[in-house]
Amino acid sequence: MVAALWRRWSAWVLVAVGLVAVAEGTALSLGGSPLLAPVLGLLLLAAAELGIWSIERSTTGAESAAVLRFRALRLAAVGGVGCVVGFGLLLVADLPLRGGFELTGIGVLAAIAIPALALWLARDALRSGVRR
Repeated sequence: MVAALWRRWSAWVLVAVGLVAVAEGTALSLGGSPLLAPVLGLLLLAAAELGIWSIERSTTGAESAAVLRFRALRLAAVGGVGCVVGFGLLLVADLPLRGGFELTGIGVLAAIAIPALALWLARDALRSGVRR
């Protein structure tokens, strides 16, 4: 991450964050505790956003305080919602429930809703194409 920021390689910021995420996923799959996974997800999101903000080419000098405040509040809101959802999933995963039609239906709805939500959140980027 430091090299990516120092050399202003925006693509490598995401690679660095991805490597940390893969390492955490590997640790979880090998039996590590998932209790802090939502917080780690928030920190990875913050690291990626702050890294991209720091080397973003489209900015022309200091941004207005309103733009910075909006970006920070949006990052905090998305991160907070992500943590709440992540901890909620951890709580649901620990419930002693058996599978069945209801839980399968919830899983199917989640499998449809999550990509739909991601596409809805990325609608501006999809309309204008990925900027480099």
